[in-house]
Amino acid sequence: MKQGGILSKVGRIRVKAGGDMRNFRQVLRLREGEIEVTEGDASYRVWVDANHPVIRVEGSRKLTVSLEDWRKGDSVLERKGETVWFHRNRSEGIDSALRDICFGGNIAVKGSVATINVLTAKGDEWGSLLKRQVAVKADIEAARAAHRKWWVRFWDRSWIVATGILRRPRRRGGIFYKDLLRHARVAELTR
Repeated sequence: MKQGGILSKVGRIRVKAGGDMRNFRQVLRLREGEIEVTEGDASYRVWVDANHPVIRVEGSRKLTVSLEDWRKGDSVLERKGETVWFHRNRSEGIDSALRDICFGGNIAVKGSVATINVLTAKGDEWGSLLKRQVAVKADIEAARAAHRKWWVRFWDRSWIVATGILRRPRRRGGIFYKDLLRHARVAELTR
C-alpha cells in the first residue's frame, strides 16, 4: 500500500515462451483455475495455487520470466534463475497502518517451470517470511492436482439454475435473457 490507503501494484511480471507472437492466444479455463497461453508452437499455463500463496507458470519449453519494476526506491536482486524484489514504506510521515510495510516477491525459474511468491509483511519479518515461503518445495504435479480439485469443488457448489423458455429476447443491462438461458443449459450439460 502507499500513502492514502491506495493499493500499490507490486510489479509487473513478463512471461515469454519464445513462440511466434503473431499467433498469440489466451484462454481462461475456469474449471481448472488456470490461464492457457499459446505463442505459435509454444504454450504455457499460469495458475495461482488455491492452496499456497504462489503463482505457478508451466511451459512446453524454456520460459523467460522477468520483473518490470517501475517504482523508485525498490530493491531488486537478480541471481541466476532468481529475482527478489521489495519495497518498504517509510516509517515517518505516512499513516501509522502503512508505516514500515514491506511488500515484494521472488521469481524462480527452472527450465519450463516458474514459481512466483508475493508477500506483504511488517518491517524486518518480510525477509524471513519470504525465505520460509520459498523454501516450501512442492511436487508440481501434486500441487496442480490439489489446485484443480479445489476448483472443481468450488464450481460444483456455485451454480445458477435457470429454467423456462423465453418467447422473445428482452434486453436488460446488456444481456439477452435467451442467451443467458442457453449458456446456463450448456454449463449444466458440461458438468
